[in-house]
Amino acid sequence: MKYIHSLWLRNFNYQYLIDNFHLYLLSALLIKKHGYEIELFCDKESFNFYKIIPYNKINIIDYTVDEISSNFWVWSKIKPQLMMNETYVHIDADVFLFNDIIGNKLSCGEYSAVVQSTENKKTIGDGYYRCYVDAINPFKKYIKYNIDWNKYEMQSYNCGVVGFSDMQIKNEYCCLVKNLLVELSKDKTFKFNPDVHFGAHIMSEQTLLYYLLNNKKIKTHQIIEYDDSKETDYIWKSKIPENIGYCHMWSNSKYQYEVKNKIINKIKKLFPESINVLNSFDNMKNKLKF
Repeated sequence: MKYIHSLWLRNFNYQYLIDNFHLYLLSALLIKKHGYEIELFCDKESFNFYKIIPYNKINIIDYTVDEISSNFWVWSKIKPQLMMNETYVHIDADVFLFNDIIGNKLSCGEYSAVVQSTENKKTIGDGYYRCYVDAINPFKKYIKYNIDWNKYEMQSYNCGVVGFSDMQIKNEYCCLVKNLLVELSKDKTFKFNPDVHFGAHIMSEQTLLYYLLNNKKIKTHQIIEYDDSKETDYIWKSKIPENIGYCHMWSNSKYQYEVKNKIINKIKKLFPESINVLNSFDNMKNKLKF
């Protein structure tokens, strides 16, 4: 089974490359430690900076030729998956697999898909739930097939990790997402703001996936079981990372000063051979112009 990372440097935001470099490095090194190959799918500008990370392969792709606005960063995750024709897992750069917790569940045919966890009112809390509902409601008119919204509106799969062994269902999912993003990109009346940004990505990546897999009764492995996912703090020393070795530094938690230092220290401690990569990164960072 193969793991993949993805990266799209939208609007030449080089600060993004700097802020996320150590995340990509630690995430990739942990995957290789477990004996798997990991590839990076990225644009040319990102390649020039991230080529020092020891991926098994780096694929340079053009994200701008598909009529999808650069507002939709989720396209950076979907296009590489459209290109896959073998069992794989896409892992976000802020996800750290300290244990080999997926193993061969996909490659042996036990499951057709893998995700992080289910998100709904019970698992994400009332405040986030209300925000979620308000954010995704405007997108219903763009969906070209019937969904029982009373059943699926408040349900989604967190895709910190998402993978498939069934290429047919994978292609159906990725094409649904692409079609939605193309529709949104073409709509000149579509007003982009932080709430819309949130809703577009939840709807396209996570809600559609939940609908599709459950509607077709696809056997899906959830890394974090439903009862455990009520604890939404997956970072460092909370219960879930300690118990199963799965850490997801979601949202802005990964950019906190103490967390960034801890990630660097993890790299130095677990992978001392990567000190030269860290030094090369510092040299390249100093040469970047903003």
